[in-house]
Parts: sequence; C-alpha cells; structure tokens
Amino acid sequence: EDYQRKIIYHSPQTPGYTSWVGAWLMSDESLMVMFHQATGPTAGRKVVDYDYSGLTLANVYLRSTDAGATWTKAAEDLFRGPSERPAWGGSHCGLANGGIIRAVDGSQLPSNTVPRKIFFQRSLDLGKTWGPPEISPEPKRTTDGYTGDYGDCLTRVRRLHDGRLLATGARKTAPRSDFGAPVLMFSSDDGVTWSPQAVRLSGIQTNAGAWEEWDCAELPSGDLLGVFRRRNPA
Repeated sequence: EDYQRKIIYHSPQTPGYTSWVGAWLMSDESLMVMFHQATGPTAGRKVVDYDYSGLTLANVYLRSTDAGATWTKAAEDLFRGPSERPAWGGSHCGLANGGIIRAVDGSQLPSNTVPRKIFFQRSLDLGKTWGPPEISPEPKRTTDGYTGDYGDCLTRVRRLHDGRLLATGARKTAPRSDFGAPVLMFSSDDGVTWSPQAVRLSGIQTNAGAWEEWDCAELPSGDLLGVFRRRNPA
C-alpha cells in the first residue's frame, strides 16, 4: 500500500559495493540504516569470493529524521578485512536511551583483545564509537556433551510490542557440524541481561542449514512468524 522505491545511498565510486544491510527505528522515531561498503581499485582483480584485498572497507551508518525523505551519514567505521566485519546490519536495534545495541561475532575478529564468541556492544553516538563487549548467555550443553557455540550468529535483534528485546540466531549442536538449532533470547532491560528461550524441534526442523540466517516478525497475537532460507527445497 502506497509503496515507493528510492535509492538513498550509492558508493562513492562506480561500480560500487554495499551489502549486508539492516534498518531499525530509534527511540526518537528517526530511522537508521547500516551496511558494509568496499571501495578501491576494480581493474585487474581476481574473481574470488570475499576477496577484499587492497580495498577500503567500512561499516556505514545513515540516519533520517523525516520518515526516510532525506538521509545523512551518521558514522563510517573502517575495518580491515572480510573476517573483521564487526556486525551485521540486522543485528542492530535502537534503545530507549537513544543508543544502539548490536550483536558481534568475536570469533571472526582478528584480535586477541575481544572475546572469541558472540557478544553485544552499545553506541551512544549513532555508531561513531562502541562500548566494551557484553557477553551473552552461553548455549546449554547438548545430549552428546557438546557445549555448542553461536557460529555465525546472533544475526537479528528486534524490539517487541511490550518493550522487550528479542535476539535470534542459531547454534551448533555438534563439533564441526552445520547449524543445528535456533537461539531465541529475551531481554526486559534493553540488553543488560538476557533469558534464553527453550525451543522444541522435530523432523525436518533438525536438518542441516534449517536455521541459518533466519528472521521473524511479531504478529498482533504476540506469536512470531518466521522466514527461513532452506538449502534443500524439498
């Protein structure tokens, strides 16, 4: 209804590379968008997945205070390579105090100064600077004794109608396995503490890849409607 399409940003060069986009509402009802950007020479490059060598890489944050009519750059955070993408666009959420919370995969960061696991960070200046890591609850031990980890997740943080935050992602259920089970965590204090939600799975819900990079939306009833990327269309 009343659908419109509009380009709000383009890389400073052509062709340009901007990806891994997320959008969220701030407490003052302004809109924010975050994405990864790569700029630099394009001639003579080998076609290799995630080959960012020799390029300038940044997490770019945009903000709109007029319902998306115009946008300004709020922050541009440089990073060094594909394994140092601190966060995904979808893992950001606005906080009641005007700040932003994001989930970060520390296992991908080439640094010994951060936890090698999923953690949360906060920004009070629209993404220009970020606070220290805040460790989320660890996945519970599985029946085979594997403690598990979040792998490439948590990938989404959303605010529910009752004010709680919902963080979703996936965890491995065995060493060197594909993602095996979903993770849902709720917070009633804007991410200071988190309570994991137990999820019962059966049948094809336990297949490899079933919970990779999934997302959900809250319905008026309070139920969650999920959308999933399936490796096996059957």
